[in-house]
Amino acid sequence: MTLAYTGAVWRPTLAELGLMFDPALLADQAVGVGRRGDPMTCMRELWQIFRTGMDLTPRVLVDQRQLQNYVLQVARDVERPPQDAALSIAGAKVVGIPSTPGIPGLG
Repeated sequence: MTLAYTGAVWRPTLAELGLMFDPALLADQAVGVGRRGDPMTCMRELWQIFRTGMDLTPRVLVDQRQLQNYVLQVARDVERPPQDAALSIAGAKVVGIPSTPGIPGLG
């Protein structure tokens, strides 16, 4: 995954985001193939899988605290306070500095 904002880029790993797959559930799904119901149902299921294959859907576990910590870290990198406009004098010249709106954080 890549996150980008105004030239800054973050490439967090799944672990940094607090995401991981549940291998036990995936194994249970795979082991259960062709083992449910009466023998004819099992044979039909195995034949169907032989002909067309089978999709197993992994379950993703989310560590909410880890995900929130990562998002807050990125927010601190992005956050910028607003700047008021200003005038300064450089030599005999008046120089204007425009205001900037800033970017609020999540905190």
